[in-house]
Amino acid sequence: MNNYSKMNPFYASAVAQANFEASIHELQPDYNVVSTFAGDYAIADAFGADAIEDTYRRSIASFSDDIYMLTEMALVLNWGIWRYWELSQDRRSDGSEDELARMYDKLWKELDAYIMDHFTGDELQFYLSTTD
Repeated sequence: MNNYSKMNPFYASAVAQANFEASIHELQPDYNVVSTFAGDYAIADAFGADAIEDTYRRSIASFSDDIYMLTEMALVLNWGIWRYWELSQDRRSDGSEDELARMYDKLWKELDAYIMDHFTGDELQFYLSTTD
C-alpha cells in the first residue's frame, strides 16, 4: 500500500495515476479514465489535509456539472479513505494517515450528497453503476 503523502509529490502523482488506471481497467475493462484526479490528489497528499480540501474545492468549481469527472473524483476520494485508513492501522503510523483518511471521508460524503442532489436520470445511473 503506497503512502503518497511520504513520497516525492511528482513521483507519487505518476504512481497514483498509473495505479488508478490499472485498477479501473481491471474492474471495468471498457472504461476509459478521463481525469488526472488520482495524480492530482497524490500531489495534494504530500501537503496535507488542507491541500486535499483545496484540490477538492477547485475541482468542484471546475467540474460541477460534469458527471464523468465527478464520478472519477468520487472514486479517487473513496480510495483515499481506504488507503489512509489502512495505513493508519499500522503500528508505525505517526497519526497523519488518520487525518488524511478523515479528510477524504468528509469530502467523499460531501461529493456523494452533491451528486445525489444535482443529477438525475442517466447521469445519476452512470454514477451509481460506476461506483457500485
